[in-house]
Amino acid sequence: MVSKLFKNRSVLIFLPLMLVLFLAVACGSAAQPETVEVIKEVIKEVEVVKEVEVEVVKEVEVEKIVEKEKVITVFATPVPGVYTAVVPDWVAKGAGKHLNGAIRFIHRANPGFLDVHYGASSTTVLLPSGLRFNQLLQYDTTSPQEIVGDLADAWEIAEDGLTLTFHIAEFNWQDGTPGDADDVIFSLDRMAQTGVTRGRVTAIRDFYERGSATDPDPRTVIMPLKFPSATALGWLAVDYYKLYPRHVVE
Repeated sequence: MVSKLFKNRSVLIFLPLMLVLFLAVACGSAAQPETVEVIKEVIKEVEVVKEVEVEVVKEVEVEKIVEKEKVITVFATPVPGVYTAVVPDWVAKGAGKHLNGAIRFIHRANPGFLDVHYGASSTTVLLPSGLRFNQLLQYDTTSPQEIVGDLADAWEIAEDGLTLTFHIAEFNWQDGTPGDADDVIFSLDRMAQTGVTRGRVTAIRDFYERGSATDPDPRTVIMPLKFPSATALGWLAVDYYKLYPRHVVE
């Protein structure tokens, strides 16, 4: 039977193919399996801690202390006491040399400006008219920082600095009428008068109330002050603070 198979040509052709297939199966069963590398993408959630610098505003409680400044108003108080008018040396030099009479001159300004309470000019008011009148006090011409008496023989300053008392010398006006304390008060009130034109003498309104001065006798003037003023005497010694006779002005 085998011989018959080998004698058949189709069998001879098919048989080698079977052998080759058999060998391939046998070799395939003994070969190592092929290793296939598989890359698997794995997504893994990882917790990430990120350090972030955060600016923290620290609230600082500040205690605010408000110190109230205490303002103290100090009024300069004149030195209390009694002052006697010192006669300067230049007074003796001019003794007996005064002109008793009228002085004629040409004046280019308004005649009303001859009133030193009204005008304020040194050239058109004070120079031609100032020397015609006296004052309570004046500055020493040889020592201008010193205040000396003119028609005041002496003056007193109260302990509280609120009252000035002037003792008036005996004097006559140009027409021969005796002057007294009433003329002094009239002049002080005229300088302090409001509602009218006044020049350099308006400073008297700051420390003196018009109508408050009194004269207990013809030779004494009591002048109350609004407050203790160390400059009151200085103002009264200024050239414009002249004394006028009541009977002539009125």
